[in-house]
Amino acid sequence: MASLDKMVSKASERLEPGEVVIASVLGISKRISVDTDLQKPAVLVATDRRVVLYAKDLMSQAFESYRYADITSAMVTHGKLQGGDVTLSVAGNAVSIYRVRKGDMDLFDRTVREHMESAKSSGAQQQSAPVVGIPEQLSQIAALHDQGVLTDDEYAAKKQDLLARM
Repeated sequence: MASLDKMVSKASERLEPGEVVIASVLGISKRISVDTDLQKPAVLVATDRRVVLYAKDLMSQAFESYRYADITSAMVTHGKLQGGDVTLSVAGNAVSIYRVRKGDMDLFDRTVREHMESAKSSGAQQQSAPVVGIPEQLSQIAALHDQGVLTDDEYAAKKQDLLARM
């Protein structure tokens, strides 16, 4: 089986600047289609922003990205003989790797669950946050300008931007 560090390094090449890897697990990704049964070494990487799946064999490689807000469930099972399994449900689809023998499955599970919960609560906060209309925003920036917080140029630019959205 491939090296965990090597697979995480390959997956990291596709991360955004400043994105931090928190936990990872290495196993086998299985894709079944009508004419093929593909099994590839794969790594699931939990970052501070999302979960990524990187799978590679001699002929191809795959990179998939899943926002924590889109993950509806996460299941980690520990096995003694064959290794463990990790399955994420994302938008009605299952993303799985099995025979996980490398990586910290408990840290991965904890990281994904914490970020899923955080994404849910921040989504709820965004939905319940009051919507401030453009007239109110104009009043706010006028007050900031009067207080000297905004310069004349900053005030004019922000005012023009808000008026353009009306």
